Amino acid sequence: MKIFNKYKGGNIQIISAPRTGSNYLSNIILTSINTPNILINEPLRHKYDKLQYIDNIYIKTKFLKNHYFYTDKIKFNKNIFSHFKTPYIIKHHYNYKNIDVIINSQYYNIFLFRKNLFEMLLSSTISKTVNEWIIPNFKQLFISHNEFNKYFIWTIDKLIMLLNYNIKYDLIIFYENFTFDENNDLFNLGFLPINNYLYKQISGKKFPPKNLIVKNYDEIKKYYFELIKDINVPGITIDGEIIHIDKFKEYE
Repeated sequence: MKIFNKYKGGNIQIISAPRTGSNYLSNIILTSINTPNILINEPLRHKYDKLQYIDNIYIKTKFLKNHYFYTDKIKFNKNIFSHFKTPYIIKHHYNYKNIDVIINSQYYNIFLFRKNLFEMLLSSTISKTVNEWIIPNFKQLFISHNEFNKYFIWTIDKLIMLLNYNIKYDLIIFYENFTFDENNDLFNLGFLPINNYLYKQISGKKFPPKNLIVKNYDEIKKYYFELIKDINVPGITIDGEIIHIDKFKEYE
């Protein structure tokens, strides 16, 4: 992994797919010493087609233990985030038709991705099936071909959309490089050591091996290999379970 972290302050924007460690990454950056004090989680998630409101912005601050508060129905416009008077971290998944409204603003842009496409898709499908994204239910279950195929098509389509945007990324991070030791990962990413006051507040729970959760694991994996046979997307190479984004290969 090659890390070229030149962060010197200001707003941070994390753009990622679901199930790539984005909650973990945004939380450890928040707890780092010289990073912004506010984390805004997926503000475009609601009503993004109509561009009318940002509903229930999820904001976490590093100064108050377990302090979460919501702002209701802030009117959407290009300068919506200007009312925050201090630097902030903002986290998006790339599923928003209007994400181009904000990506061209002055942010320190971080792109987070998971190279193991099969694991990412299966993890997303499990979370969707049990309707739990932060601490998933680890009971055994069956995954339908239809649901898995939905996430496959959605992920490829949105990745193509995102690659078509002219975003200058300042830092490229892959899920596979996380050790899930907070201080170690901060050091590897080029951020300052963690704020001990918040050290134990980082939440997150990794999936156990998927073959222990998904009863039809081998069947779904075989189906995945059938799906990738017909994929031919410029700028993207799928090699078995692994997806490569050509313009980010030097960071792998």
